[in-house]
Amino acid sequence: MRKIALLALVFALTAPITHVARGQGGPRIAVDTITRLTQIDVDIAQALSEVEQAEADGARVDAELAGMAAAREGGSRRVQDRTRALYRLSRAGALPLAGGFDALLGHAARVERLTRMLERDVQEMHELTQHETALRDETVAATARVASAHARVAALEAEKAQLLETSGGLSAFDVALAGAVDVPAQTTIATSQDGFGIRFSDGESTSAPSAFEGQRGELALPVAAPTSIHEASRDEGSGLELAGTRGATVRAGAAGRVAYADRHPGYGSLVIIDHGNSFFTVYGGLGAIDTQVGDEMPRAGRVGSVGTSPIFFQVRRGTRPLDARAWLGI
Repeated sequence: MRKIALLALVFALTAPITHVARGQGGPRIAVDTITRLTQIDVDIAQALSEVEQAEADGARVDAELAGMAAAREGGSRRVQDRTRALYRLSRAGALPLAGGFDALLGHAARVERLTRMLERDVQEMHELTQHETALRDETVAATARVASAHARVAALEAEKAQLLETSGGLSAFDVALAGAVDVPAQTTIATSQDGFGIRFSDGESTSAPSAFEGQRGELALPVAAPTSIHEASRDEGSGLELAGTRGATVRAGAAGRVAYADRHPGYGSLVIIDHGNSFFTVYGGLGAIDTQVGDEMPRAGRVGSVGTSPIFFQVRRGTRPLDARAWLGI
């Protein structure tokens, strides 16, 4: 049986829905259910944004702590060196008695200056220790924020799955994309345990997701030799347009699973690849689609080809567009 894996993305739910929807062969869906599903996706996007911010804060703190390690080592060396030097100047027999009064004054000045320097070093080490403690507290707080946001995402996704299940086979794809394709009536809602998002499934097993998060700045360029690259947007979602030679291959930025491969009113011929953990890449304006829903797509695998229009490329986490240039490393 052909695997069905249809993705419900909020970027297609941004327009308000005021009518009652009907899935393919399914019952009528109450407006309040659709409204709640839309709000859940918004809340998931917000929680994922909080995860990214907390992870960024944690990375910043870790980098600062790593830099402070060298400062602490250098400060500790200075304290030890100056303590030994002060001891040598202050111990019995170190006074320059044979040099007269001027020599005694010079010696006292050296001792006083070294004492002040040592006191300053000790104070700096104390302040450094306090700052390190504060940074470590920030790390703990950032870790707690990440855990809390992940817990909210899990709870929201569970609620979303329950709503989809109790709606009697609601075609979330019909609601999201206005019935762009036919969905078999026997299709049921399933939640994946491998990191991929909620999708329609025929019950077949799925493989583990790729480590997409670690590929920031290293995604494969969708068009190998684009003639131009510039910022663009579709349905208020930002991304890039890459112009290329007609018929040129359009490649997957990373390994994943095809979640959608069909026409879309706002994107033209469209392929969406699910990379797991709420990460998606979007390929719009294709001249031809050379894959189908459920296909496992390798990195740089052929998604389709360039047509007469530029290819629209987008990276999303949940419902939120990310910086496509940063993910491509350009």
